Amino acid sequence: MAPASGILPAANAADLPVGATLAGKWRLDRVLGVGGCATVYAATHANGNRVAIKVLHAFAARDPELISRFLKEGHVGNLVDHPGIVRALDDGVTDDGRPYLVMELLDGETLEARLARDRALQAPEALRVIDLVLDALGAAHAAGLVHRDVKPANVFLTRAGSVKLLDFGIAHERVLGSRNETFMGLVLGTPAFMPPEQARGRWEEVGAPSDLWAVGATLFTALTGRLLHGGETPMEELVLATQPVGAIAALAREIDARLAAVLGRALAYRPEARFATAGDMQTALRMATPRPAHEIAAPIPSPRPGVARQTWAIAAAVALAGALTFALSGVRGAPSPSNVELPSPPSPAPSPTTTTAHAVASAAIEDVRPAPPPETVPPRRQRTALPTPAPSLRALVVPAPAPPRRDPLLEGRF
Repeated sequence: MAPASGILPAANAADLPVGATLAGKWRLDRVLGVGGCATVYAATHANGNRVAIKVLHAFAARDPELISRFLKEGHVGNLVDHPGIVRALDDGVTDDGRPYLVMELLDGETLEARLARDRALQAPEALRVIDLVLDALGAAHAAGLVHRDVKPANVFLTRAGSVKLLDFGIAHERVLGSRNETFMGLVLGTPAFMPPEQARGRWEEVGAPSDLWAVGATLFTALTGRLLHGGETPMEELVLATQPVGAIAALAREIDARLAAVLGRALAYRPEARFATAGDMQTALRMATPRPAHEIAAPIPSPRPGVARQTWAIAAAVALAGALTFALSGVRGAPSPSNVELPSPPSPAPSPTTTTAHAVASAAIEDVRPAPPPETVPPRRQRTALPTPAPSLRALVVPAPAPPRRDPLLEGRF
């Protein structure tokens, strides 16, 4: 075949050169990434539209099975109308016989690249990412698609904060495809994120719960920075992938117990013991967090300053009245309230909050009986024993009167 303008058709060339023009309208601007079977370019159309173009390598273009899986990625992506799944805008074949897909251009990085840089994510961010992955995966399952290769390398984090689920190249489709296209016993996927039935080549058992197992393994890696089970060679990884996963609490003590329980179910050995749908797993993860995963990063509104100061002032006044009542009840034959000395406050004093102030004030009013008026108390009458003070008031009781001191509560500082 005659080469296209700008293309250098070396016999074993894997890539098209940057600057070449594809199909007379797409200029290849730069290489975004190179995979085992294809290269992805950033490209610009003659009308200025910027896209990503994925071109199959020359050696892969000679394999009908690889060509079929490559083109399927574009077809199945268009079956699902969901913002988390990349759509193919066009497809074609280069002049030297390589299929290509024109797709939307993404700005950001894969979860795999992010973990390579930061090792792990904080739980709120990891849960938000997985929540969006499950949302996209649920739409794919509803359309009859099983991804079969969910992993950090296929989760794309955009700079705008959205998440895209990539690479449906080995997806099994009950709508357009046939199980005959995958040889029984042939292993496809990534061992570290492959459920046991897929690692064993039991394709008749691979379904939506298999994808959810891979989501659980992806979340485990995002939280810990470690693979769920890793070997020193690909064959060891594959053997380990066929074995049951141990208790998550023992594998990663840093994972919250509630999240560990959800992961334990997602990573169950038998598919029927896992979550039945992506929505079920999404709901379980949201219930295992203080707030739904998609709301974790939302700011918590602060109370209005005026209302907060007013509430604290009222609480402080009530607390002061309760403290004075308690002190008066413990003074023997006091001639007047002006001679009463307040007990020294505990040191160091805890930071006051509206809730604490209300609790102390309520305890003082409810648990302490007011003393009789001073003029009715006989000079030498034995003082009546007070009931045992409530735990919240023990800090106000002292064994002996404190020396006179200036107290900020009596100086009107509140």
